[in-house]
Amino acid sequence: MNHKTLWSVWEALKATLVENKAQSSEFDNYLHTGGVAYGCRQQFSFSLERLHGRFTSKNLQVVICRLDSGLYELNSYFN
Repeated sequence: MNHKTLWSVWEALKATLVENKAQSSEFDNYLHTGGVAYGCRQQFSFSLERLHGRFTSKNLQVVICRLDSGLYELNSYFN
């Protein structure tokens, strides 16, 4: 899914965590500064304390790509 702003990307990630009953103190305390340049991507990995309401040792993997059009493409998954 493409997003117009980087802020909407982070909001979508928050919604994914809520939807999957996931908790990540790394994500909650992460402060994103700067942006993503056109045609570039950034990758993040946030450790999870809970997933689907249960304790886990999995991570939330995130890749944010900024397309030449200026839109942001978000790919995320639990690993």
